[in-house]
Amino acid sequence: MKIITWKVFLCITLMVGMCGFISCGDEEEGNDGDARSSLIGTWVPVHSEGYEVYEGEKQYWDEDSPGEEYVDPMVFNENGKGTILSDEGGTIHFEWSVKDGYLIQTAVIDGEKDTVSSKIVLLENDTLILEKFEKGDETDPEGYEYYEKLTYKRR
Repeated sequence: MKIITWKVFLCITLMVGMCGFISCGDEEEGNDGDARSSLIGTWVPVHSEGYEVYEGEKQYWDEDSPGEEYVDPMVFNENGKGTILSDEGGTIHFEWSVKDGYLIQTAVIDGEKDTVSSKIVLLENDTLILEKFEKGDETDPEGYEYYEKLTYKRR
């Protein structure tokens, strides 16, 4: 009787374990879904570093933002829309999503659709770090290149 009880217990344990493996497969949103929900709110840029190569010259920068009253906060809403509030009095409206660890923002500026893709380097409770990289194609004789790492704090 003990052997039968043990075998039944073992079979049930194995079936429960198998169900756990099956149900823990790749979820549709996975980490992107976690990042998406963590981004919701207002983020203020606090630091920027990077470089730009233009006409063969490489210019570097590494600077803190001058203070909350001078920066352009980004607001991410749950509905996939957001705004950047410009210190110059304007507002940029954009749609956003997260895919494969990248933040994708699309806005219409001066009648033209512009999409920016930034790698999410770090996303914690109150810190967001994004990296952007652009490089001109082979038809660009000047070899344009742009890299920026932006650090944001949650407001």
